[in-house]
Amino acid sequence: MLNKFLFLLFVEFSLAQGFKTYNFEKGELKSFENYTSLEKYIQPKEGELLVINFWATWCEPCVAEIPYFNQMISEYKQYKVKLIFISLDFNKLIEKRLIPFLNQNDMLGEVIHLADSRQNVWIDQVDQDWSGAIPATIFLSTKNKFFYEGELSLENLIKFVNEFKL
Repeated sequence: MLNKFLFLLFVEFSLAQGFKTYNFEKGELKSFENYTSLEKYIQPKEGELLVINFWATWCEPCVAEIPYFNQMISEYKQYKVKLIFISLDFNKLIEKRLIPFLNQNDMLGEVIHLADSRQNVWIDQVDQDWSGAIPATIFLSTKNKFFYEGELSLENLIKFVNEFKL
């Protein structure tokens, strides 16, 4: 009875936060129901750089750049750099495709899923210059923001991080 109560309490708390949680072998995946809830979650702290990458498992350039993000985050461990991968995979494929992908691949940043299929509503909120194509990456601090649409090379990724004067 206690386990059932704790589970229901967890589900209620998750829904109040605007996300659903999926467990997988290497961690936990939060799936945000809408961009407004996600936006509240991805705010940088003072002195921190958030590197936020919009991607999907079906996007070859997105998957190709994951090792660059992993290398970047490994090289910047001593700095306040937080890496967040935001998956735009289709909601119906979370358990069939996204979670198996996460179990098979190392992703050193936090992985989040955005379930909001109303891209025309939230893409301009991310950045006015975003066409909606992925991969797309935001470099965000409390003072600055830089948006890049397209596949990043390791050199450009490091260059953009360094421009934030860590």
